Amino acid sequence: SMQILAPEEPGRVGGGFRQEGWDWCHIPGTTAAVLDMHDMKANVLNVDEYSGYEEMLLSDEWFAGGVTHKGKSGAYAMKLHEHDKYNGSLRARKSFFTFKNRIICLGSDIENSLEGAPVHTTLFQNYVGNAPSWEPMPVEGRNDILRDHSNALYFVNGGNIRFKVGLQHSYHEETDKPTEGYFEKAYIEHGDIVNGGRYEYMIFMPADNKDVMFAHDENALEEYGKALPYAVLRHDTSVHGVEDHASGTRAFAVFEECAVDSMIVRSTAAMLMYSIEADEMTLSASNPDLALYEGPSDEKFDADGKRIERSIYVIVKNKKLSFVKRIGTERTRAAIAEILKTRALSYFLIILGTSNAIIS
Repeated sequence: SMQILAPEEPGRVGGGFRQEGWDWCHIPGTTAAVLDMHDMKANVLNVDEYSGYEEMLLSDEWFAGGVTHKGKSGAYAMKLHEHDKYNGSLRARKSFFTFKNRIICLGSDIENSLEGAPVHTTLFQNYVGNAPSWEPMPVEGRNDILRDHSNALYFVNGGNIRFKVGLQHSYHEETDKPTEGYFEKAYIEHGDIVNGGRYEYMIFMPADNKDVMFAHDENALEEYGKALPYAVLRHDTSVHGVEDHASGTRAFAVFEECAVDSMIVRSTAAMLMYSIEADEMTLSASNPDLALYEGPSDEKFDADGKRIERSIYVIVKNKKLSFVKRIGTERTRAAIAEILKTRALSYFLIILGTSNAIIS
């Protein structure tokens, strides 16, 4: 998810999140199937002798990680696959690239086969007070530019955009007590049966009063929307990549081993960012796989081939990771620390098209 927390100021509700009335199907930044609020309640179980009454579902996807570049920009990406306990058909590849006060969000390979559960990518959901006297809306004449209560701007490239503001009804996450509150909400609708869905949008967050004035200048927004300050270089199954025009920085989420661009002629799965100044390339790279496990997966499946829910626990056995005690205990942290001392965790390969490079 990507919840943008705005400061609270006179005449504006800060933060955006509020328990009362919160729509749990539309957490900002997520791509998720929308269910009736009654069906959102988790079926929490005591699944074995080691665990308590809890639910900690593990994904079978390992790609989830980020990278920063020169302390000024960064990126995060993941492969999404919902657990079979609920909707195991939901998948997506998601990436977020940040440059100063802008965030570029890409999604691809969205899949869902759960009928009657439309898939939405949520742009924002913000609490707007008990009785909003205003109705935020798409920028006049442009249904692809949205402005939320904190003056953040959302520039959406294509897609079926929906925007709502009004009273929402929900349930408290702990007591199940009915709740309500006034919210604004915007999302991209992908449909219920989805195969190969995608999205692209950029968020502009005002950093000063000048930016706030810009956010309300319809003519300036019209011109800005015609030539956004970034270019999408790759938006496919293997790679999500963008270039920031102002800094010249390129950023890539490499999901599968492949050729990336003219400078990175080959890379295994990685998060990459680079810039070139005075004929010198600075490359920032990270491996999104912590490589804590080796060998075949120890997942368990039922007769239909679906993953079975398991509890999370850990011990050290022969310097390898084996599940026996809950994550978060002192014993677990000591076990992981021991493993970190005895194993090299991260291996990945990047082949560059230049020999004049600084790698961080």
